[in-house]
Amino acid sequence: MFYKLRLYGDPILNNISSNVDNFTNLSQLIQSMFMIMYKYNGVGLAANQIGVDKKVFVYKYKNESNYLINPELISEDTQTESKIEGCLSIPSLSCNIKRAKNITIKAYDINNNEYYKDVSGYLAKIYLHELDHLNGRLYLDRLNYKEKINLLYNYKNQNLIKEYH
Repeated sequence: MFYKLRLYGDPILNNISSNVDNFTNLSQLIQSMFMIMYKYNGVGLAANQIGVDKKVFVYKYKNESNYLINPELISEDTQTESKIEGCLSIPSLSCNIKRAKNITIKAYDINNNEYYKDVSGYLAKIYLHELDHLNGRLYLDRLNYKEKINLLYNYKNQNLIKEYH
């Protein structure tokens, strides 16, 4: 199947993704997601970013790459840090976003086995960014109104919008 990276403004990016109920044939989707993420030099990709309404995301950080199915945030630290964040669905744009430093996630593997994972630092940021996608939220939605409008105004005026195929 051919998947196309969905860009800012595509309505699927604002929808809450559906839970995966049928775990058969997920390996092809996950493989395609990794290929697209690598093609655009990303560190994470949610299924809705390629038009698939499923709670799945993939990531690569340092020597670790993996996928999460039906991920759910169980807990997050009250300590936060603000770091530069970008998104494959909003190319050429980035800004500081505040996120929890430590989180606990519940997810499932390809065989429908539940597991929990504690992550921290930059990896926690990746997880939270991708979880936002699966919940119909973009990192821009974490900005206050004025910051978001200014950022998008500059984005539009600099003709930074690209078509990804």
